[in-house]
Amino acid sequence: MIAKGQRALDEGRPDQAIGEFLRADLIDPSNAVVQNNLCVANTLLRRYDDAIGTCRAALNLKPDFQLAKNNLAWALSERAKSEASMPR
Repeated sequence: MIAKGQRALDEGRPDQAIGEFLRADLIDPSNAVVQNNLCVANTLLRRYDDAIGTCRAALNLKPDFQLAKNNLAWALSERAKSEASMPR
């Protein structure tokens, strides 16, 4: 499931990747890699709040997970850019 999700991400199908990662999460909810991959897929889909939540979940599981820290920063940055471009 993780490999299928990663392949879907690599092929530009983050919506399908999320399904695979959610199935993996049901089997092993303590897997920080799965949470991080959900963060990436959600960021690509511009679901920033979901992305931020799953990155934080990855870091709660593995506080020294540098890739999750980087992806959290990316998701926060993308959300800020999106909010800044909205008309007031």
